[in-house]
Amino acid sequence: MKANKLTLLALGLWALTVVVFAVMMFRGNPVDSTDDRIALGLKPEDRAIVHQGMTNFFGRVTELNLALAEGKTDQVAEIASKAGGAALANIPSRVMLQLPVDFKKAGFVVHGQFDDLAEQARAGAEAPQIQRGLVAILKNCSDCHTRYKVVEQTP
Repeated sequence: MKANKLTLLALGLWALTVVVFAVMMFRGNPVDSTDDRIALGLKPEDRAIVHQGMTNFFGRVTELNLALAEGKTDQVAEIASKAGGAALANIPSRVMLQLPVDFKKAGFVVHGQFDDLAEQARAGAEAPQIQRGLVAILKNCSDCHTRYKVVEQTP
């Protein structure tokens, strides 16, 4: 009889853990916002990681625009790849767990767009096509920043 109670307790705790994990995975950590955007509260070190990723995106966009302006389309694939899916490896899982699923989806789309841009460049795409790809990336960045903001979590 005691074993059954322990088993039920263990199963109950396991189920609670799964529910909490699922809520965190899909909801993230929204906090009160001072504007119409969804505010995602992160610890300062985790917020810095998210901001660094966004800063890296804009750095790559700058490098891509410069390469296109200078007619160096041969550099586009290498530059775009640095912001593609491979960049996700730099984001710790603890940070990913704090972000809502729609925010993560938007990020995955943008990383994928950089990978697509790299593939187009490898296939010999001309500068105007690459530029249109950059416009699509920046539109997604703008849409995300219109919907979300990452703020420092207060205790």
